[in-house]
Amino acid sequence: KSSFPDYGKKEEEYADQEYAMMLMTWSAEVIKYCFHIKSLPIFVSDWTGQYNHKHIPSGRLENIVCNSKLAEQFITEIRAKDPRYDLMPVNCSDSCDCATGDTTSCACAKTEFYQATKKARINSKGFFITCIGVGAAGVDGLNIPLTDYERQIPNLVSCTDDCNCGRKCLQNMTHGCRCIQAMVNMPGCGWDMRAGEDIPRGVFISSMAGENVLISEEGTRDDRMFYIRDKPIDNISYTADRVKNDFCYNNHSCGPTLLTALVYHERDPLLPRPAHITRQFTPAGCSLTWDYYPPHVKVPFDCGCGFSFCRK
Repeated sequence: KSSFPDYGKKEEEYADQEYAMMLMTWSAEVIKYCFHIKSLPIFVSDWTGQYNHKHIPSGRLENIVCNSKLAEQFITEIRAKDPRYDLMPVNCSDSCDCATGDTTSCACAKTEFYQATKKARINSKGFFITCIGVGAAGVDGLNIPLTDYERQIPNLVSCTDDCNCGRKCLQNMTHGCRCIQAMVNMPGCGWDMRAGEDIPRGVFISSMAGENVLISEEGTRDDRMFYIRDKPIDNISYTADRVKNDFCYNNHSCGPTLLTALVYHERDPLLPRPAHITRQFTPAGCSLTWDYYPPHVKVPFDCGCGFSFCRK
């Protein structure tokens, strides 16, 4: 509560009954589509009573990944030309200890995928390696910019229900967030996701729901918002315009608390899914933020992180 000025001293008054019903409906959808009950955002009212912006973004609220028709056709053609792009099932062995956070013996954390592009980290056999565990992600310390390694967007292979490690495995990112989050309506900033409890470093927060689209489709949609371009297929981009989840409510900061990684949930070497993992210990009440763009990319938006190294 110390992080929230005047928290509890003022009551929120909805401008009309319609907005109240929209909020209730949207909250129910969050419960329906989240994998784990703790990923339910706690709605905290605007405690200043001065910010009247009430906005729920457009699009379907679902925790899924889908493909546009053109992207689906393109991906099918790629797989037909090169069978090495087919799914590669990998399961943890009986001796895997990743359920305790030790990923040194985790088959999923060491998975190799064929990669044809030159941008990936490729070994002598022509494979790139996703060889870091979730617990190894991030840095020690608070409020520092992303390191050069973190900006490379690490690759992670998620354990699944088919593995022997179970639901407590830190490498298993199919069950959703294991920590409490709070959704706050910040004056002048819109929605903001905050930690509802102390969250250790290296904890999976959310994976981005969205749609794979062809780059050529960008100019055909007026509601295009943002892309994740670091994909194995250069002609495919990823957007949350029409399908989204709580991933989209994590705001920007030049000293982010979250690290963006590409997670291979379904062992698909073509279509990894962007995910957020805590890169440092995050106290309760702290904003869950990520760095939208690398420093050399100039994007016209105002940053309010307030750090001395803020890129504005």
